[in-house]
Amino acid sequence: MKKLLVLLVVAFRIFCFGSDAMAESTVYGDYGSSVASGFFDYWADGISYFTIGAEYDMDPFVFGGVYSFDLGTDPEYPEPYSGASSVFAAYGGYNLLGGDTFSLAALGGYMSLAIGAKEEGYGFVEAEKFTGFAVGLKGRLSMEPLSITGLYLCGISPEYEYTEYNYTYTYDKDIIMSLFELRGTYRFSDSLGVYLGYRSIGGGFKDDDGKLKGFVAGAEYRF
Repeated sequence: MKKLLVLLVVAFRIFCFGSDAMAESTVYGDYGSSVASGFFDYWADGISYFTIGAEYDMDPFVFGGVYSFDLGTDPEYPEPYSGASSVFAAYGGYNLLGGDTFSLAALGGYMSLAIGAKEEGYGFVEAEKFTGFAVGLKGRLSMEPLSITGLYLCGISPEYEYTEYNYTYTYDKDIIMSLFELRGTYRFSDSLGVYLGYRSIGGGFKDDDGKLKGFVAGAEYRF
């Protein structure tokens, strides 16, 4: 997946080479520990995870992708069960407001959230997956060497898939899926910066939704 995000950035740069002088690419990675609530209480008390992302801004267009994977799930199942989860989002959009200090873009994209428990030798015993197209917003406020970046994506009629052993059930009514992240960055140079942030991953049903949310710390490289 790391290679996919890098390839996305490279592809965007090649496709938009005519305006490359005005373009800006950013890759970032962070570590976070989230607290589970609501719908996700069934699976885990909390998840430690790593996230990698890429952004490409070529005013008035923006593109990007985010991938998170857990480093240690604590499912309610006893040994020999273990947990696994991941989040993927890819988006593109158009700047409604653009400038050196502040920008705001409307986004459209695709999201996937997978979480489950598996037993060694038997594959996934229970697994849940949310997928679908999404819309959202991305904003940035720059006050060099400080900047604040926010991203919000919300699923449009997402699909929910539940697998138990060899049986899979699919639902597409009243499903909720979302991703929100906020990063405050301090830049040591034009290229390198470190940040603290907050990330919330939402999923479930309208009458039983939940979140994995918590603080993150990471670094980003701009070119």
